[in-house]
Amino acid sequence: MAAAPAETIPGSALIGHALLRAAAGAGSVLVGLVLARDLPATQLHVSLAWLSGWLGSAAYAAELAASVPLGVAADVLAPGALMVGGALISALALVLFALAATLPLWFFSRVLGGAAAAGVTPPLLAVLARGRYNAVRRARLMSLFELSMLAGLAAGPVLAAQLWAHAGRAAFDWCALLCLPAALLLYHGVRRARLNGAAGDAYVRGGVSAVYAAALAALREAWRDPSLRRLAPAWLCFNSIVGLWLAPTVTYLLSAPDERHVQYLDGLFAQRPTALAWSFAGYAATFAAGLVGWALVLGRVGAARTLRIALLAMLAVSAVLFALNRCQACQPQTRTALVVLAAPLEMLESGFTPAALSWLAASVGAQRAAGAAMGIYTVLFSMGGALGALLAGALARADGMDGLLFGTAGLAIMAWISLPARRQPLLDAPA
Repeated sequence: MAAAPAETIPGSALIGHALLRAAAGAGSVLVGLVLARDLPATQLHVSLAWLSGWLGSAAYAAELAASVPLGVAADVLAPGALMVGGALISALALVLFALAATLPLWFFSRVLGGAAAAGVTPPLLAVLARGRYNAVRRARLMSLFELSMLAGLAAGPVLAAQLWAHAGRAAFDWCALLCLPAALLLYHGVRRARLNGAAGDAYVRGGVSAVYAAALAALREAWRDPSLRRLAPAWLCFNSIVGLWLAPTVTYLLSAPDERHVQYLDGLFAQRPTALAWSFAGYAATFAAGLVGWALVLGRVGAARTLRIALLAMLAVSAVLFALNRCQACQPQTRTALVVLAAPLEMLESGFTPAALSWLAASVGAQRAAGAAMGIYTVLFSMGGALGALLAGALARADGMDGLLFGTAGLAIMAWISLPARRQPLLDAPA
């Protein structure tokens, strides 16, 4: 049973993925809005930053736990069925959070949403990874995948702000409705994809236990690759930075400024949630422009070189944002100049994820269990996101936005140190 070439997948799959990410991104922002508005009324003796950090970590942890099993399932079940199930469960999780009024139900809804995400990403990546590409075409394909994810995440905050202004808690229901066309588009996009040959044959010969054995063998074979072992810590650090900024930071920016911290960015959007949404949209548009640029040059630059360029840019962005955070008394023109300076650096740092994904697809995409192998991507993403979400709560409480920036710089330096010290053909060779 040969896999369908990834290039035959219509754009509807990526559009559906973007819609689903938009619904999830809007849901995350709505969670922050609900906590910022309603938590004091519950008279719970918990910190807002602490609670939002743990809620974000719960979602990431659920995605982590479900990624490999659902990746294995993508090798023996129709990927479209798994993705539709993930989209529908995402809708259920959003509705549940809107109805919940207790901490256990809040956590359960976030766990459900995290597990649902694992039902979409590994199967979709598995289908994409089964195609055979040179470095240039693989880089473009993975950049398009990341672009679909980013488009959804960029639309999420804008959507959340508008829905919250007009519908309040009912905004969760509207986000849930968005999951329905996403499910249809995902199914249409992968309906012709067939099972991976080796995993499908194992299922016919020995059932589910044989498939798990084949998947574990494939994962062990991939992990024995020394370049994979060297790249995994760097990728974990990068994904921790993502979790650092996407989980409790939204709630922190919307909260009243901490009087202990005299910083420009602390509580900047406490009275302007819509402005926060448009700021995220502007950042995402800049990041998307960087992804488009990297899609054209990544295959020729080489993955390892791209990773290092992205990490250097990340350190530079942290320095620029630190200067902006210390700019309470600056003129508006100075602040604008700092934002403009950060834009090209953000475009450079956007190359990290497509470079890592392209490398992973080249390394393990052709293994005997592509679904389980591509579960590595989601596992590292979820582990890093969970660690970053927890770290953000502690850093924000300790030193406000400065703490988040110092944490970002520290993780970027750790990622740089963990990258391979010498050139490796798989990482550096252009097409």
